[in-house]
Amino acid sequence: MFIPFLPLIIAFITLGLTSQISIDSEWSLPFSPWILIFCFLIFSTLLAQISSRYLGVRSALRLSPRRWIILILWAIMIYWTKLDQGLETFYDDIPMKAELSIFTLVLTYWLGDSLCIDPILTWSKTALLQKYRQIISHLRLQLPILILIAFQFGILQMTEFSFFDFPDWTKSLFIFGFSLLVMITTSPFIMVTCWGATPLYSKSTEHLINTELQANQVSVTRILTWPEHIISTTTAGVIGFIPGCRYLLISQQLVDSLSHEELRAVIAHEAGHLRKHHLLFFLLGFIAFNGILILSYHILYGFQWLYFLESSIWPYTILTILELLLFFRIILGFLSRNFERQADCNSLERVGFNPIKQALLKVAWINGIDPETDNWHHYGIQQRLQFLSDCTISPHLAKQHHQRVFIIKTTCIALVMLLVGLNSSVMSEKIQLEIFELLLPEKLQLLEEQSVENPILLRQMTDLAIRYQVTNRIDQAEPIYRQLLDITPDNTLVLNNLAWLLATNFDNYPEKIEESLQLALLAVQQEEAAFIWDTLAESHLKNGNHQQAFQAAQHALQLAQQGKGISPEAGIHYYQKRFDYFQQFISSD
Repeated sequence: MFIPFLPLIIAFITLGLTSQISIDSEWSLPFSPWILIFCFLIFSTLLAQISSRYLGVRSALRLSPRRWIILILWAIMIYWTKLDQGLETFYDDIPMKAELSIFTLVLTYWLGDSLCIDPILTWSKTALLQKYRQIISHLRLQLPILILIAFQFGILQMTEFSFFDFPDWTKSLFIFGFSLLVMITTSPFIMVTCWGATPLYSKSTEHLINTELQANQVSVTRILTWPEHIISTTTAGVIGFIPGCRYLLISQQLVDSLSHEELRAVIAHEAGHLRKHHLLFFLLGFIAFNGILILSYHILYGFQWLYFLESSIWPYTILTILELLLFFRIILGFLSRNFERQADCNSLERVGFNPIKQALLKVAWINGIDPETDNWHHYGIQQRLQFLSDCTISPHLAKQHHQRVFIIKTTCIALVMLLVGLNSSVMSEKIQLEIFELLLPEKLQLLEEQSVENPILLRQMTDLAIRYQVTNRIDQAEPIYRQLLDITPDNTLVLNNLAWLLATNFDNYPEKIEESLQLALLAVQQEEAAFIWDTLAESHLKNGNHQQAFQAAQHALQLAQQGKGISPEAGIHYYQKRFDYFQQFISSD
């Protein structure tokens, strides 16, 4: 169930990293980005024509070489051409231009991935129609994830307007929590709707299934047919774990092939997943994966900061892909194998050995699965049957497995709690500053000795000064800013930040208030950005220049509405509030 979505998830995470980490590529597009996108889609179609002998079996359910080629080519194309920035120029008048640019690139990959899988057999009307149907089928398979990604953009935009004056950790916690809530409550409905799942045509079969579910003390919102036209697998499965937001899907062919007792065995297996809350622990595993990913990002950032390494997207991207594959292939596989075995035990307890044996063998026969072949996320059919046979002879084996799963679940909970604690500590400004302060004497000495030759060190010290400033450690931030200005007097960020620091913290020092205005005037000459003009407005106000302060605030609002230089901790509403604040001084005059 996860593999069809994996390439799109990797692509989305890669774009997320691209938007967070600066890319220093000097090359930019000499032509419209739409031309490059069109060429990428043409290449995707041509790639599908290459024989499977060279690029592996074509399957929407596998990460085949041709799909890796498309993913890597797409990522390189974005990196070297700054395609996301090129697309932003087409959305200049739209507040969400960055989000629309990224979403356009996700759509491009989504379409390219579907084009590269199946070949055009012949240039005939029938073959082209078949290719079109294959594309639509593949697009529908991944459509739920794309819709959830669109929801994520909406959540980000909502937090930009509603949580702009809250600390970053509050924003991050809200976004993650609300995203999970959206995924949990809406994704089951989105999946069955996008895939076109339909009700069972036999009411007696539906009654039998509901009876077995009730006997297991579980329920589902609806019982629907498995969408074999989207995922060509004859099987059954449960989507969702909240009682009002979950569905049981079962292939009509499987229903037609099984006896009543065999069908009960299959439903008892799925009911076992619900009774033991397996989907909840898959979710906890996903949360733990996110925790590990965030922790590894902080460790990698600290490593780069300590050893003066250039910040680049590639280490983060490679780390993300490796951890994602590790999670899906090993961690998720480990959880799935143990949960499947426990669900088999539930089926054994409900109907006995023979019905589940016959059901599993029929599933293997219908899907063309060799019962002897091992499976990375289910165990092989023969392995499952052997274990169940052993359990009929020695019932304590099932109890031992239940205890094993209990330990696994407890470990999942403990791991999530541990990662939450570790990430809270790592993300704590206090702890980060304590670490930086240990290195501060060495950094200051290096700043004096090799600042001109080491621009990375300059950025590190600027980052340290900003950390001091946002935690109100003004006496430590000011001397670092001044030392940086001695070395790079045209540094816009340093000019702006020092101007703001002086204007907002030294009301009883007229010479520093006046200096803040001079610094702010220098900063606005370097760059047209909303946050810089906001600083200039504050400096004018503190110097008694009410008209100039209002005009600067007005210009800052105009720039913010154009999306130019909105600071990370503020949204457009912030600049509107600032404009209203400065306007009252004009009225009083």
